[in-house]
Amino acid sequence: MKKYLLIIIIIGLLFSCQKSNDSNIERNASQIESLGINLFNGRMVFKDTTTFRKHLQWIYKQVNNNSEAIESFNKTKNFTSLMQIYNYGMNLEKEDFNKYLIKYPNAFSPIEIDTSIFYELPSLIGFAYIANKDGLFQIGDIICRITLDNFFEIINGDELRIPKLFLPINSINDKNIHIYSIHEDQNRYKHLYSYKTTYFSSKKRIVARLYWDRVNGGIGTYTEYSARTTSQRKRFGAWWQRKINKISVSWGQGYISDYAGNTDVITSHYYSKSNSADIRKIVYQGSIYPVNNNNSSCLANHCGTDDVNLCINNNEIFP
Repeated sequence: MKKYLLIIIIIGLLFSCQKSNDSNIERNASQIESLGINLFNGRMVFKDTTTFRKHLQWIYKQVNNNSEAIESFNKTKNFTSLMQIYNYGMNLEKEDFNKYLIKYPNAFSPIEIDTSIFYELPSLIGFAYIANKDGLFQIGDIICRITLDNFFEIINGDELRIPKLFLPINSINDKNIHIYSIHEDQNRYKHLYSYKTTYFSSKKRIVARLYWDRVNGGIGTYTEYSARTTSQRKRFGAWWQRKINKISVSWGQGYISDYAGNTDVITSHYYSKSNSADIRKIVYQGSIYPVNNNNSSCLANHCGTDDVNLCINNNEIFP
């Protein structure tokens, strides 16, 4: 009987939420710049928390359908985002990627699952568009760094403390550096809460992954759910990314409820890429209050075409 209590509320919210989600989607670079976004020592600097939140909301509205607008804005600042670096690397063949990894070691977080080497984005997607190659950005006087596991804040804006943000977390002992977990139980793979496979052959397959990330505290408090489809081939006993004719991720209409009782509708979407190995999209973004998964539901579909079409369907985004 999970999740049926919200159906009447969700139906009522459908049209109003759709109208709200579509508003202000065309914010251009000059409008955003007027709010107070600049570049300093290679990192993006927001005038204050309000500016940061508004820009993050704008990114969310653009990221799935018009990510070029985000990169266009970044280009006006001569800024290369962590996401741009990561996306470029994910489309390289293994030999070229290994060279690229040496150049940008903080832009990829390797994890091994099922003899697969996955190079994860060391950030929530929304933050990756504002973070630099090392995960750094700034809000007011607070210098921030995002990684796969933690969110750091230098609360007095002292740049001399930035090198400390790259030390092992247990060795950081500084009252001016605040550290917040990305996952409440500090399980490194907590954000990757669903991992499923289907096979073209013994050496070719599709992997479906779902992510649930949350910065638990501080100025960066933020929640993000995303869905990902990856094509792989087996080489030398391990699985590596492999481009195929088409790869896609989609989801039907769903709904969410947070622990403050707020509800919202998730509209259905379908996304695909040709001659690609990987696609990942944000399903839901929120802040302040965590999502109540027991009262939320949305089903994702992950497909790939390589002579034949394979799918992993009805993957619950809110576990």
